[in-house]
Amino acid sequence: MLARDDIAGFLINLDRSPDRLRASARQLDDLGLSWSRVSAFDGQVADPALWSGIDRGRFESNVGRPITASEIALHLSHGAAMRAFEQSSAHFGVIFEDDLFIDDIPAFRDVVAALMRHCDAWDIVKLSGVHRNPLPVPLLRLHEKYMLAAPLLKTTSAVAYMMNHHAAKAVLASLEPIDDHFDHRFDQPWRYALRYRVVTPFPVREQPATPSTLDYSKRAAKFALFQRRKALYYRMSIGLQRLAYNARQGFFVSGLLEIARRMG
Repeated sequence: MLARDDIAGFLINLDRSPDRLRASARQLDDLGLSWSRVSAFDGQVADPALWSGIDRGRFESNVGRPITASEIALHLSHGAAMRAFEQSSAHFGVIFEDDLFIDDIPAFRDVVAALMRHCDAWDIVKLSGVHRNPLPVPLLRLHEKYMLAAPLLKTTSAVAYMMNHHAAKAVLASLEPIDDHFDHRFDQPWRYALRYRVVTPFPVREQPATPSTLDYSKRAAKFALFQRRKALYYRMSIGLQRLAYNARQGFFVSGLLEIARRMG
């Protein structure tokens, strides 16, 4: 069991997805985590009055297509979950989307407990990711199967992540204006001046059986190629900023050594 006063979980779930809620609840209850449901903003019925924090021009320039209501809802939902954590008495928060799937619940419990013991080593820890190998630089063993690491490459997806109050405040202060996908913007720690880490391999993944009803993957059609050149420049600038961030963190040389080690 995890100490209930120290940590809390926050599950983002649509009101129209009770099946997802039940499936997620079983896993979180098995984990022994004190958790609460955060009602997700629904892109199908969202109030346009909530969209004042969007910079549509910059989003279209950065991404190369219009923003969708579901993408706006994703930002708002994660912001609501972070605010719920910020207002709680828990020292650490784990935020989940409702399509989570924990591969090994006892091991995950041990990983979270180890992260709490070593809380001076991180501010945000990604527990899931689309890119299974973000070129992690190992920092600390958390469990016989899992390491805390610094990712040198992008680590998108926000199905599960852990944060402290300092991180929640910093990210919330930078959520607007919305000018990129949530999980891409969240994966830019230089915006927040935080210690951004991953658990490798990722202990949480998207539920493989059924697609999420959050519908955040639905995207508008991209502009014509010649209209997306600014998006290319933006992605290149993000790559350079990631390189500079890792250098400031002292991981650039470590990363080169890790690459050399893997190449044999």
